[in-house]
Amino acid sequence: MAISIPIDIYDLLEDKLGKEDARKVASAIEVSLETIEKKAEATILQKKLEIRDELSKELVTKAEFFGEIKTLRAEMKAEIEKVKAELIKWMFLFWIGQLASLIAILKFFKF
Repeated sequence: MAISIPIDIYDLLEDKLGKEDARKVASAIEVSLETIEKKAEATILQKKLEIRDELSKELVTKAEFFGEIKTLRAEMKAEIEKVKAELIKWMFLFWIGQLASLIAILKFFKF
């Protein structure tokens, strides 16, 4: 991309240095600005690549994500089964207690 300096700056240079020297200085400024722009673009591209590499190292892949979900699902199923067994055990004990209470009440009233 061609960069040109504003006409106001060129006129100021022409007044101070003369027409030929002003052209040379303006040309040197334009080349310098183009060089700076190219270096900036190269730096930006390099930074983008560095950030992309860093993010790819930090973020999980799809396979890792679904593997972790599968592991969590298995853990949850095991926990649910454990709680279910515990609940059945306590329900059975409650029923035995209810039956014992009913038998005690029936004996008390001698049915």
